[in-house]
Amino acid sequence: MRALSIAVALALLLGCAPASRSPTLPPPAMDDDPRAAAVVRALEEDLRALALAPPERRRAAQAAFGERLRRDLEACRGTRYENKPLYWLVDWLLAFGDEAATQEALRHLDRLETLPSPAFRNAGRNLRVTALLRLGRAAEAQALAERLDASVPEFGAGARVAFHALAGQPAPPLPGRVLASPPATREAPTLLAFVAALDGDSRLWLDELFAAAPASWQRVIVLVGSDPLSALPAGSAYRAELRWAALAEPELAAWRVPALPASIVLDGERRTVLAVDPPRWRLQQTVRP
Repeated sequence: MRALSIAVALALLLGCAPASRSPTLPPPAMDDDPRAAAVVRALEEDLRALALAPPERRRAAQAAFGERLRRDLEACRGTRYENKPLYWLVDWLLAFGDEAATQEALRHLDRLETLPSPAFRNAGRNLRVTALLRLGRAAEAQALAERLDASVPEFGAGARVAFHALAGQPAPPLPGRVLASPPATREAPTLLAFVAALDGDSRLWLDELFAAAPASWQRVIVLVGSDPLSALPAGSAYRAELRWAALAEPELAAWRVPALPASIVLDGERRTVLAVDPPRWRLQQTVRP
């Protein structure tokens, strides 16, 4: 998952604006519970170790990590340590969950706003932008992103909102030059994937992305900025059109890609953007028969 091996320094940025308190949870507090402190230390150590694992093993372990995060969160409820497992659980829900998990993530983020410690509060708001975009609540995401851009521009929240605003718009020309191109059926939608390289992490991301989409869809991989020749052997395994684009290309800038990897769904004629960075659970809902 993208943010489970997070840079904690970014998450320590401050925030404000408390939300309403949940009646079913202990009140937010700054109690210094030694048991909760030990739980968080162990969790941090395990997350650091997990970040060093090979991509496939790391991804499998992360996918199964939700139960651990829920257990550790309950052990930290009502203490000064609650914010860390709460934030990491939200991150996990957005990385591995479905639509219901996204709604759950928003409820946890409401709780994060009430905690006395400001740690992870702005980082949580950054995740809220992602959740709102996934649920189609673009106006709320835009308003929050504007506030985040003013306070923590490093998050790039506004750029993510601008990227998602491509949905429903005419598609720009595909960027870069073609390195390999299998036969294509133009009636089928196109799944466009932007990656920085075809290394272990990117290939794992592509495997999951393409597995979630209908097999009839066209596939286009845009390799951004890295060595195109080294990608040819790996690219052929995906039965995809492989393209290479330089970072400075105007055609690439037209796609507004804020970070890599990223994905877009186009209609069969590649004239209209149907969806931007759709989560796996929404891919097959993107195009109705």
